[in-house]
Amino acid sequence: MDISRIRHINLHWLLKELEARGITRAKDQALALGPMSASFLSQLKGGKKMGDDVARKLEAATGKGHGWMDRPQWDELTVGPIQPVSQSDATPVHIPRSAFRRVPVVGTASLGMDGYWTDLEYPVGHGDGYFEFPTTDKDAYVLQVRGGSMHPAIRSGWYVVIEPNKTPQMGEFVMVKLADGRSTVKEFLWHRDGEYVLNAIANNERLVVDEADIDVIHHVGGILPPSGRQG
Repeated sequence: MDISRIRHINLHWLLKELEARGITRAKDQALALGPMSASFLSQLKGGKKMGDDVARKLEAATGKGHGWMDRPQWDELTVGPIQPVSQSDATPVHIPRSAFRRVPVVGTASLGMDGYWTDLEYPVGHGDGYFEFPTTDKDAYVLQVRGGSMHPAIRSGWYVVIEPNKTPQMGEFVMVKLADGRSTVKEFLWHRDGEYVLNAIANNERLVVDEADIDVIHHVGGILPPSGRQG
């Protein structure tokens, strides 16, 4: 399958994520994914070839990490059958459906390096409200984030879905909890020579953290607006 087809299917996945967050109008979806015009989004949905610049823009807007649009995500998608981009592609791709589940809000994290984890101390599987989100991680949880270092990818006051059982890949967002209690959400650049290198999107500041100072580093599986919080 060529990269244009992969990007087309992944775009439909992103649209389904927006719908799950209550963002259903074409104009609002276009703003969330770029921003871009609704007419341009309609062209992409219809099969218009997606260039590298647009793919990277979509990844930045949704926090998927560099290169996410170029890789098949079939094992995680919930979008159902997607129609072919062209008549020459005669067989629709059927993507397995996985149920949305309630993911509890359990605390807060800083978007800077000066914040401290606030654990709400709820029993496993419970929290201060929840989000409906498609995840295969049974231990997934949600944190509210504060600060501007990850803007515009993650806004202060929004929420992130943390998937502790998934291995973060370079270019993706991660939640890092340090041994001294501080926690932060950053872009994961690389890990080598006993050090993690993280990136703050807003000012492109790189942070080098010794692995001995890290308590946990967990994958960020989604970015959610406050309006989607329930309970």
